[in-house]
Amino acid sequence: MGFVSDFMSEEELDRIYPDGWAALMRFVINQSGKLRAIDNGALGHNQTFTSSEAIHTTSAAAGAALARGFRRHHGGKLQGRWRLMAASRDMWKAYRQLPVHPRQEHLIIIVVFDPVSRCWRFARAHALLFGLSGAVTHFNRVPTMLVAAARRILAIPVQHFYDDHRLLEPAICQSSGWKWFAKLSDWLGWKFDAGKDQPPMAILPLLGHLED
Repeated sequence: MGFVSDFMSEEELDRIYPDGWAALMRFVINQSGKLRAIDNGALGHNQTFTSSEAIHTTSAAAGAALARGFRRHHGGKLQGRWRLMAASRDMWKAYRQLPVHPRQEHLIIIVVFDPVSRCWRFARAHALLFGLSGAVTHFNRVPTMLVAAARRILAIPVQHFYDDHRLLEPAICQSSGWKWFAKLSDWLGWKFDAGKDQPPMAILPLLGHLED
């Protein structure tokens, strides 16, 4: 997929980075039937990162508050053309969309054990590694910025929970918020997984729950 370079030996890395390099052990977890690669930053990388930055996401209460705002604006029950429709979009390979800065590529090396040759193999990562303590903070700036732009520029009622985005709009809008959010995402260059798109509907399955 282009997320890592070809695998190399330790000697090859020494020639490429004579001043030194650092590797993270990669392992795989089974997450609800899906195999997900995790890179262990606890062996030294995480100790180099500190941040006072707060993580901003959303909650079910935020959706309820948004619905209350629509009812207050409409001045009556949200039914008929004013019934609320919810939609969601999930970012494609979310963390992998953030590239590694060239000056830091010698610190973002993954290592795996090759059972065939029975030796360790190394590869440079081209994208943000999930497993670093700073990865969540760094990535979360992307959906936070995207949601802020959608709200302030296009007045789209959208919220995000990490890489999952939820939109809420009355049926009278004819899914305009959903359509323009997709256009804004494309324009800013962030990719979403079309196979996971949930277009506006009365009952939305999101993060293992049903929002009615």
